[in-house]
Amino acid sequence: MNLRPLLLLILLLSGCASAQPFLPDRAKAELRLQAESGIHIVQAALAQSDQEKAQGLMGVRSMAEGEGMLFPYGEPFIPAFWMKGMEISLDFAFIDGDGRIVHLLEDVPPCRAQNDSDCPRYSPPQPAQHVLELRAGSVRRMGLAPGNLVLGLPVEPK
Repeated sequence: MNLRPLLLLILLLSGCASAQPFLPDRAKAELRLQAESGIHIVQAALAQSDQEKAQGLMGVRSMAEGEGMLFPYGEPFIPAFWMKGMEISLDFAFIDGDGRIVHLLEDVPPCRAQNDSDCPRYSPPQPAQHVLELRAGSVRRMGLAPGNLVLGLPVEPK
């Protein structure tokens, strides 16, 4: 009996099942991150409402390379993020109103503490107007650095 057609069908079906879009119910922005290593494209789900911002990436078990979540804010301020309820580690890029990265955090782990007060908060040392969460290791792989420009933000840099 020739099993080749059956194996091919199984491979095709398993590929389709794992190719689900990242957060399909969210609006997306295609961001272009300019680094010394070149331009890197990120498909970022937008956390626009207060509820979406509070939920963030909680419960997300994996993200592909080139996926992320963007938190746009109307005015610059010093945001505080925590990793309570997270399943995966993340990198953070804090971006000012001109689209420049002002601070980066790498490989921030999930918080498994029982008490909310035991989970650390992560903030930039200066105000940011956007925060981009990326799969852990993305900052290093892309060669991102403070001062790099991010294009495609909901409000274009001046």
